Amino acid sequence: MYPGFQQVAYVTNDVDAAVDSLRKAYAVEKWFRVDDFSFAMASGKDVHIQVAIANLGGTQFEIIKPVGGDDAMYRDALDDKPGFQLVFHHLCKVFDEEAQLREHRDYLKGLGVPMPMDNCDSPSNGIAFALYCDFRDTLGHYLEYAWFTDAGREWAKQIPQNG
Repeated sequence: MYPGFQQVAYVTNDVDAAVDSLRKAYAVEKWFRVDDFSFAMASGKDVHIQVAIANLGGTQFEIIKPVGGDDAMYRDALDDKPGFQLVFHHLCKVFDEEAQLREHRDYLKGLGVPMPMDNCDSPSNGIAFALYCDFRDTLGHYLEYAWFTDAGREWAKQIPQNG
């Protein structure tokens, strides 16, 4: 089972500079931003991030800045060097049906894939059921899988389309 991916996500230490970089590289002008978005990690602790999201054709770009809580999954992508950083972090597949997400989670669990976030049984902020899989040892990055609730699909309408 190999689904296609809709989202390309980056981690940064400066959302404004990252938005400017992607604006220049991809001509993505309009962004939806949330300055304090939080959700639970597998540890049971919340992570807090700043996020900027934009759509360009069939691809969604997400920029994430870790700002607190259990944010190591994002923060560890950045190094200790001073100055602006923008690092590729993950690809995301959004499933059409909730059952598809759960089936894929079970498949990946059977492979022993580490899952630092598994919200497949409780939606993050009522918006989405999601799963982060750690493929850094084999692919060099994370993979995220999600399914949006009705409220999540409404929330996603705020994300602007570019191009």
